[in-house]
Amino acid sequence: MKRIACIIILISILLSNSYSDTEPNDSYEDANSIEINSIINGSLGEDDNDDWYEVVLPYDGALEAMIEPGVQLNTYIQIYDENGTTSLASDNTGGSGETDSLKQNDLM
Repeated sequence: MKRIACIIILISILLSNSYSDTEPNDSYEDANSIEINSIINGSLGEDDNDDWYEVVLPYDGALEAMIEPGVQLNTYIQIYDENGTTSLASDNTGGSGETDSLKQNDLM
């Protein structure tokens, strides 16, 4: 199994179980564990700009994440290795209020 850490600056992440994030989750050490194929309703505040999530992949393959902000936010997705130190992929292509998505293949 492969444990992946994601830092996601967001309002919500679409990955189809639905639940809310638990604060604090502003760092790798406090990352919320999530299941694959889930919808997470996150929230940001004045002093809360980052939300971290952790997912365990049951087998080698790909991970796809999508952010659909509910308001005019410029969101950013970053996928890190299991240690939370090496960036494997990132995306900041959506504009303010637009959907960002990221797919990382060949995760082992």
